Amino acid sequence: MTTRLIIARPLPGTVGETRRVVHLFPLPADATMPQRLTAYCDTTFGSGELELLEHPIGMPCVVCLQRSPRPTSRTAGGRVVTPPVQAVLPTFQQELDPLLLMPVRLFIACLLADGEWSDDIAVRSALQLGERSFTTHVECLRAAGYLKVRTQGNRKKLRLTSVGRDRFAEHVGALSQVTFAAVKLLPTTRRPRGDADE
Repeated sequence: MTTRLIIARPLPGTVGETRRVVHLFPLPADATMPQRLTAYCDTTFGSGELELLEHPIGMPCVVCLQRSPRPTSRTAGGRVVTPPVQAVLPTFQQELDPLLLMPVRLFIACLLADGEWSDDIAVRSALQLGERSFTTHVECLRAAGYLKVRTQGNRKKLRLTSVGRDRFAEHVGALSQVTFAAVKLLPTTRRPRGDADE
């Protein structure tokens, strides 16, 4: 039986924000949407509790990814094959931002993602960075057009630009897709406990 895959996450308020992960729901291709959906992780939701997604957004449910079937294709002779890694993984180079691959810059963008002006000392203190190191990263983001810096007396205010917010959103979205793709490549079997690395 052909199965279609539904991607959805709990609606705000139905679960805690940290539990709003993206689940995968198998559904027969010819079936209508049922009143309750059961994800690969065995979690069940009512149809009014879910936000249906066209593509992965945010963090995935790792159990759903581990239990869902690997992508396969058929040869001309009908033999089912699992595509190699390079065929399974999409190209993320355009979505992943080299500037935001640096953890410090990613954290700065996270702290400024709301688009409001923030005190530079507050941001630097949150990251526990020295002034010189922090200034270097801020200048890098400013030069790329991701960050605006405004001086008020001897203090500075920081804010992500619209370009910075867009690139941050694209980068985080690409990271979540990398996670989806990577977990799909993990074997579903576990080694016996005694064989675990010391």
